[in-house]
Amino acid sequence: MTAAGKDSPAPACGWIALSRLSLNQMTTLRASFIDDVLALQQAGFRTLGVWRQKLIEYGEERAVDLLRDSGVRVSSLSWAGGFTGADGLSYREALHDAQQALRTASELESASLTIVTGPRARFTHNHARRLVSDALRALGDMAGELGIHLCLQAVPRNEGKRWTFLHTVDAALDLLGKCDHPQLGLLFDTHQLSHEPALLARLPELVPFIRSVALCDSQADLAGKPTRCLPGRGSLPLLDIIVQLEQAGYRGYYEAQVLSRTCWDAIPAEVAQDCADLLRQLQRQYRIQQPEAETRTV
Repeated sequence: MTAAGKDSPAPACGWIALSRLSLNQMTTLRASFIDDVLALQQAGFRTLGVWRQKLIEYGEERAVDLLRDSGVRVSSLSWAGGFTGADGLSYREALHDAQQALRTASELESASLTIVTGPRARFTHNHARRLVSDALRALGDMAGELGIHLCLQAVPRNEGKRWTFLHTVDAALDLLGKCDHPQLGLLFDTHQLSHEPALLARLPELVPFIRSVALCDSQADLAGKPTRCLPGRGSLPLLDIIVQLEQAGYRGYYEAQVLSRTCWDAIPAEVAQDCADLLRQLQRQYRIQQPEAETRTV
């Protein structure tokens, strides 16, 4: 088992294979599960980040059969968690739901399951951390048996206060340290750099903890606040980020995950195609910049 997760897609250093580039279903919110698979294939991609809501609506067994028949791999399953009860689930119910999500991830042969903690809610910060760390340790053992990584996600406060009390990468790392479980890691969301620009220089030290990368760009809205946009359409140095990650040894997936009203209001198939074209552009730029890149196609 490597840092990339189950059936690692990692090629030799210097090359970003097409199989390592993925589209997350939350980017095309209005599309159905089967429409996402068809759009992915039409765009020439092989890997999908699955959103549980679409999976449930389509039917898990049907989805597993569809993905196997179409040859589409799964980079991640999003999401499970909410252990602090703000979603209306008790701690035990949220833990049971996460266990079920792990079983589903295994059926999908997903490399990882994304975890969001839930907000602090009525708990003290320390109590909330204890609840979540207890849950993550229990889930980590099960994830280890199934060969799946648990990816803890931090979300900037202005976007994620409903979903998590982890709003910085350091807060997520601190919780990972408290859990101290080999199956737990970090989902690194590149949009976080628009809120924590100093992270760019720290990427090499973060790589040992990173199990998945969510590629998302950032641009300022009318009020000057950073908002999410498709990779390559904003101001983040995504190519530099990828180069640093690769040079530091990251060999997992790069998953385009853009939670944006602009994307959601557009035609889903067009968003998927735009996303695929932009990812290919990043791939080509990386190959040009890295003289040791292999010339074979993957």
